[in-house]
Amino acid sequence: MDRKKVFIELYSFEQLTYSNIEKRMNISRKEVQELHNQLQEQISSIQKIRNRFNSKKNLANFAFKDFRSFYTWYKKQPNTCCYCGVNQEDAVNSKVYKNLKRKTRAISLEIERVVTFPEFKNIYSPSNCRLACHICNNAKSDFLTPSEFKFIAIGINKFWSSKIRKEVVFPSEVYNTFNSE
Repeated sequence: MDRKKVFIELYSFEQLTYSNIEKRMNISRKEVQELHNQLQEQISSIQKIRNRFNSKKNLANFAFKDFRSFYTWYKKQPNTCCYCGVNQEDAVNSKVYKNLKRKTRAISLEIERVVTFPEFKNIYSPSNCRLACHICNNAKSDFLTPSEFKFIAIGINKFWSSKIRKEVVFPSEVYNTFNSE
């Protein structure tokens, strides 16, 4: 394994200190700092995903085994809303969210539990979670099934298409992949 991959593994996943990384990799502090500087963008990206994991991990209905399983799931997700199809970059660049009171939301797609009832199915798990835009995540809430929400999502899709001035492809096939309702 190359040095950069080893460093990312130790620093971002095992969360070792510089001192422990020096020992494990048998390198100097200067080399550790150089690797950190070279990989800052990747480290920052992983940390953003870790922050999402940390914000949910203590919930009673959180079923991801650990950060690595959450990270793997997250990286496999399309960069579009599972309900309306808007691309994250287009949504953020549209300025639709510029007047939000809570600036912590809408910066990126949100983690959405697709099936929310009965309560025992309302869990954060790889099979029940997708990424959704702020508008869809709020509108669907916890009381609509994906099939009930589909008609609202079609309207949200049209809203996004008008706001970003290009067609947003509606993900109709995704409604067949959700857990049984």
